Amino acid sequence: MREWIGPQSEGDSAIVRRHRFHQSWYRALVLGLPAGTGPTEGDSSRYGNMLTAEDANAGSNFLTREIHRVAEERMASGGTVEPFRCRRNMLSSQPMCFNLFGPLTSRPELAAAFVRNVTGRDVELDDDGVRIEDSPGHLDDRTGLDVSIRYRTADGRRGVLGIETKLSERFSPKVYGLDSKPAYRRYSEAAGSPFDVDQLEALTRSRWNQLWRNQLLCEAIRSHEDRDFAEQVVVFPADAGRTESLVEEYAGLLAVPDAVQARTLSEVVESLGGLASDDDQVWLRGFRTRYIDLDLSASLLDAWMSAKPPFRSSGTD
Repeated sequence: MREWIGPQSEGDSAIVRRHRFHQSWYRALVLGLPAGTGPTEGDSSRYGNMLTAEDANAGSNFLTREIHRVAEERMASGGTVEPFRCRRNMLSSQPMCFNLFGPLTSRPELAAAFVRNVTGRDVELDDDGVRIEDSPGHLDDRTGLDVSIRYRTADGRRGVLGIETKLSERFSPKVYGLDSKPAYRRYSEAAGSPFDVDQLEALTRSRWNQLWRNQLLCEAIRSHEDRDFAEQVVVFPADAGRTESLVEEYAGLLAVPDAVQARTLSEVVESLGGLASDDDQVWLRGFRTRYIDLDLSASLLDAWMSAKPPFRSSGTD
């Protein structure tokens, strides 16, 4: 079992270990592919969650050919997508983002269903409404949204929903201060923003800094495009309780707590499933197998841990 599952990492937390093993299981038993090397280009260490160059280039990190095409087109256009990580690291949230939201770039009715689920508004999508790895530069930095969805309501108002996706990664610990960029303070203190001016220094702490900057980018898009609504939602696995707690804490520091919400992967898939075609149901079932139904690999993980296999000395996610 050790050989076909592939090496794991002794440095993993319990949650990362669980998801790394499940991705290793998926690679070995569902895809029937060998383990590759990583976590970065040039590394020679094998890990169960990595693909070989040949399998990565064939699109094996993506659930369908369509998703592979969407990802390759986005990578070819430049920006914040990391090609090695996106093509080869099965544990990364970046390919997961494409695997969940990539089909929505050509399915506005499904994207609208997701926006309705989050915002409670009856909406239709703008043209080119779903953008993956959206980094328009409005903050004069490289802050980007994993996904942005632009929409309009029946009465003509317009909005943007920013989406942050997490699989096993933590939020970025890097701290940017309120005055690191002029745009940070400008959008934090702008009329109509969801921020509480008395809590701005708290929002810049490491714990919430990434959420704050994502919210700033949503507000910057609202301002630049003259939109009426700007919100963000964090999408994460059900077992990542720490992520949900952080979002709740962050929301409590806002003047408009509903400007940020949290949704589990299961909740997102459920919101899409009601309108999905038979073909899209196959895609959604495949997503569940790979990212949600961790029980499928649970018995093998128990056996693996009981056997005390050798681990790599450092992790990759």
